[in-house]
Amino acid sequence: MSYSGEPMWIDEWLFKEKITIKAFAKKLNISRQYLHAIISGNRRGSPDIAKKISEVTKGEVSLDEILFGDRKMRKMPPKER
Repeated sequence: MSYSGEPMWIDEWLFKEKITIKAFAKKLNISRQYLHAIISGNRRGSPDIAKKISEVTKGEVSLDEILFGDRKMRKMPPKER
């Protein structure tokens, strides 16, 4: 499960894969509201959820982005993060 590109935010990955928040939350077995809170930066994903997201996205969304990502950097292009 090794991804060598720039890490993505969850919403960037969802857009790329054309998956809705609702469908992804169902796949992760969490509520849509909880996933939305993680995406918006209002909550941090638990280590278990972060691991699950990283696995499902094949590492395109990294554990670090989920657990420690700086939401202030959100508006910056990936190369400047």
